[in-house]
Amino acid sequence: MSKGKRIVSIFMAVMMAVVFSGCQSNKDAESSSQPATGTEATAGSEELTQEPLVIKHFYNYDWFNVDWTSSPSGQEIQKQANVKIELSKATSGDNTKLNMMVASGDIPDLITTNKDDPAIDLMIKNGMVLPISDFIDQYAPEIREQSEPEVFKYYNYKDGKQYFFPSFLVTPYDLQQSDYNTVSGGDGVSAIRSDVYEAIGKPDMSTPDGFFNAVKAAKEKFPKLTGWYFGAFNKDLTFFKAGEFQGYMFPATQFGIHVYDVNADGKLTSGVRNPKFTEFVKFMNKMYTNGLMSSESFVDAQDIKEAKKQKGDTIVFSGIVNDFNETIKTQDNPEVGWEPLPYFPDGKYFKDGSGWTATLISKKVADPERLAKFISFMTSQTGRELDAYGVKGVHWEMKEIDGKQVPRRTPEFQTLYETDGSKYQKETGVSTYFAFSDDYIHGRMAALTDSEKTDYRKNLESIVKPHKEADIALGLIHPLSTSEEGIIQNKLNELSKAYYPKMVMAKNEGAALDTYNEFVKKAEDTGLAKLEAAWTAKYAEFK
Repeated sequence: MSKGKRIVSIFMAVMMAVVFSGCQSNKDAESSSQPATGTEATAGSEELTQEPLVIKHFYNYDWFNVDWTSSPSGQEIQKQANVKIELSKATSGDNTKLNMMVASGDIPDLITTNKDDPAIDLMIKNGMVLPISDFIDQYAPEIREQSEPEVFKYYNYKDGKQYFFPSFLVTPYDLQQSDYNTVSGGDGVSAIRSDVYEAIGKPDMSTPDGFFNAVKAAKEKFPKLTGWYFGAFNKDLTFFKAGEFQGYMFPATQFGIHVYDVNADGKLTSGVRNPKFTEFVKFMNKMYTNGLMSSESFVDAQDIKEAKKQKGDTIVFSGIVNDFNETIKTQDNPEVGWEPLPYFPDGKYFKDGSGWTATLISKKVADPERLAKFISFMTSQTGRELDAYGVKGVHWEMKEIDGKQVPRRTPEFQTLYETDGSKYQKETGVSTYFAFSDDYIHGRMAALTDSEKTDYRKNLESIVKPHKEADIALGLIHPLSTSEEGIIQNKLNELSKAYYPKMVMAKNEGAALDTYNEFVKKAEDTGLAKLEAAWTAKYAEFK
């Protein structure tokens, strides 16, 4: 599965669970509790007397819902902004349609694609898109004030100009906010069958040794169950790209391992060089050679993983937060659920806060000033709320809970959301037109006040939040896939896919470490030092 597709799948899962995390420029103000005015409400009165501005907008995702324009959220946005949006989308899971448009020289007014799409570089080099930094300063400078400062800090091109608007950024500041959903659906977590945990006396599993001993004791008591299963690990597993090293690489992050180590001298080195990586390899090999996990973890597809979790075939399951909640029970016993386990002491969960999509503006746009006003509307409080929550008073309302004004769905749509999330999204249009989306706005709907949190939720937050870190720059330093360093990175990713299972399934610890050393040597021969130098140089640009 490509990074783009993986991000899409994680995003949709997180969205359906309403566990968005996020950012917003005025985080310390409860501005959403007040009616918006000026550009915060609708387009100017003079503009409303004009014919709606037609905006052609292409989304480079074959799953995108082009019928959004007829949804309540879509209609209200078009009405208030005085625009008519004509949507189109990719017809396949690759870049075929976008590449054809770029080759023809004819692109629509707006294009939304993954922020690391190679087509972005091509459009910029061919002079097909406007620098959004200049565009905003000329026509709608208020967009800077309405957006998180990081939106205009990290994304400059080689010429010093910024050519796209990013969405869904997360900053370290966000992680500390009480009205930010600190536990998101893609966060890595392990959980144990509650009945098995009870049967072995609920031992401390917060250290590698404690974890090993507990699973060993459980396996002896329940020999028919798999000891430890981590189905989120799959054949696409890599060690050299940030997007691959989050929920899908959770056991490694338990040892404080990340794709990059930022050293005191400012140089970045690969996490595979970190001394803790050998501790991770030894632990994984120990679990395997003692019969406490199966090789199936490395090959099972997502649907098989889900089926095994539902059946309760394993003692401990490592996945992501979306895999668990208090209502999920095992099929063999409807009274049995999954109890989240603590992180190890060195555990760090690295949030790639660099965003998801990039939206570019065609140089041939007919009315740049009115298009800028539309983007201004979409980045205003009103526009963001229409995108994230739907129509106020219909789909959502502000409520005072625990002395705080918080956005909440109206009872009718809360029920629909809980019973059929897909139908809820289609009927409201919520979270569909995400080109200018702000994660903080989304996250406020999901962030629970203290009185709303179940014990299960409180436990999850106590497990994840203290170990969570964010650094936007680290999500932006990997090179273009077509560059020399990008080709090296791709080769290294393929190398890690081949070697990781070999390390884990080696016959003993010595053989596992020999395999690890062979892996590092091959990585060095492939050009790891050159890739690290590229990471270091790019990271220095942001600091």
